[in-house]
Amino acid sequence: MGIKYQGGQSSNPIDIFRYQTNETVARFQENGNVGIGTTSPGEKLTIQNDNSIVKFDNIQTTFS
Repeated sequence: MGIKYQGGQSSNPIDIFRYQTNETVARFQENGNVGIGTTSPGEKLTIQNDNSIVKFDNIQTTFS
């Protein structure tokens, strides 16, 4: 795994990528959006998973 700053690109994202394949696995955008499995997150957290397996444990939500 590696981390690279994409300065000069739209929104100056920070990517976490697989070093061997140069495949981006997560992206943090300048506007605060985070994508896991996608390079174009449209929300604060966007998860794209082709296997349709996403597990959440001990989720606590607070609304104000």
